Amino acid sequence: MRYPVKTSPHTNPSLLGNHRCYVLRSAVALMLLCAPSLSFAERILILMPDMQPAQQIYTSLSDELAGEYEVEQFFIEPTTTVESLGEKFAAFNPSAVVMMNNPTLGLYRRYQAAQPEGTTFPPAIAVMVSFLQKELQGLTNATGIFFEIPSTTAFVNMRQISRSPIRKVGVLYRDKFSDFIESQAKLAAPEQFELVTRRVREGSTIRDIRLGLRQLIRDEDVDALWVLNDNVLLTERTLVKGWLPETGRYLDTLPVIVGVELLASKDLRFGSYAVIPDLEALGVQTANLLFELEENEWQAGEWQPEMPLAVEQLLNLSTLSADAVVEANQLEHINQIIE
Repeated sequence: MRYPVKTSPHTNPSLLGNHRCYVLRSAVALMLLCAPSLSFAERILILMPDMQPAQQIYTSLSDELAGEYEVEQFFIEPTTTVESLGEKFAAFNPSAVVMMNNPTLGLYRRYQAAQPEGTTFPPAIAVMVSFLQKELQGLTNATGIFFEIPSTTAFVNMRQISRSPIRKVGVLYRDKFSDFIESQAKLAAPEQFELVTRRVREGSTIRDIRLGLRQLIRDEDVDALWVLNDNVLLTERTLVKGWLPETGRYLDTLPVIVGVELLASKDLRFGSYAVIPDLEALGVQTANLLFELEENEWQAGEWQPEMPLAVEQLLNLSTLSADAVVEANQLEHINQIIE
């Protein structure tokens, strides 16, 4: 599946939704914001971590919702309890909820589980959540927007900019993601990619990670590594003591494909290439989904998760040799080049 590359979400008509006019809505929102006092029938509660990517989504989302709904942030921290979340729900009484990142969704899951049987819940939209389909299982009245871009999109794009052939792509994964890995392998095969996998056990150690990487890089001689957005395998400790020592031996020659911008930063010297959702566009898309759900009488349970409508490509040249990728003048489709 191919995605539009970002130019600006304000000029991309695919982001404006089919049922509302962006310009008209913005003008109305501006007039309403000038009103001295407003009351809204519908309220949107945004559950989010106090992190820069989440704030980017929130800024875009709140701009879109201005004048339409009453919007309120509630920051989720590691110490936030189900009880405090319940108090917020009782005080604010939201019409719909937006949840950002996996820990936030996990807390909301525990909140739902703590309520009496038969409790009704407002529709919830999950964004910036890894492995969304699996994470939504068991939640009531919830949908979302995928954060992971299909692996083949990244593989194909990386192959286009690489001077060396990319056929075998290695990946480490935990058992709980076996179904996901199997589905990605099937998608990769028609594009002439072989997904070479190594499973690490639950509760895996630094040693397990390093051993798995050695098997992929040395024994299997993979052409690239693909790193899942798995917050168990990707911690500060596992990165510093597991991933970086092994991949660092092959800097310049082994592309490392990642799914979050942080892992492709210059200082980390880990990820070579990333294709990620455009966060500003993701906020616009979330707003349009809320408008759709309102028209659907706030029922999200049967609403299939959506793919992001726009993506960004990042290339970290500091992790690759000068002759590893095509000439710079052929990289105009890359949104951000890190040197």
